[in-house]
Amino acid sequence: MTFLIPFVLLLLSLFSHCECSGFERRCRCVCPHELEGVTDNQTVFQREVKDADECKCLTILADIANEKVCLQCDCQYESRNTVLIKMVVYGLLAVIFLMTIYAFIIYPIIYVKWIRNSEVNNGHSDENSPSFEARLKRFQRRFQRRVQEQRERYR
Repeated sequence: MTFLIPFVLLLLSLFSHCECSGFERRCRCVCPHELEGVTDNQTVFQREVKDADECKCLTILADIANEKVCLQCDCQYESRNTVLIKMVVYGLLAVIFLMTIYAFIIYPIIYVKWIRNSEVNNGHSDENSPSFEARLKRFQRRFQRRVQEQRERYR
């Protein structure tokens, strides 16, 4: 629980430097491929606006706008909460980071302790039972020997 405090403070410091209000508002106009009076092949035009009343074809397509072109275009007002999107992304990154730390640092330590405790609880003494490394080497040699036998058998 105490590891969450620095994480929350980090998130608050990241969002305190934001110059925006947390919302991205834009007007997006989608036009057909072949517009009269348009020289480039651009079909999607977008511009930031303050409110939905400014989302009109004549304001977005100011360079090439005429009534005939605007009749063919479909303009929509869009707004999204960028702070919420950032929080979700940072949260996912934090979960991935914590799972990586667990997988590569904490889990091996716990697993080795569990192996040692199981050997002690099963009544094996350290002098009589082979160590984990010795058992692993013996298993590797046995595996390599079986592979070599299979190679020789199918020659």
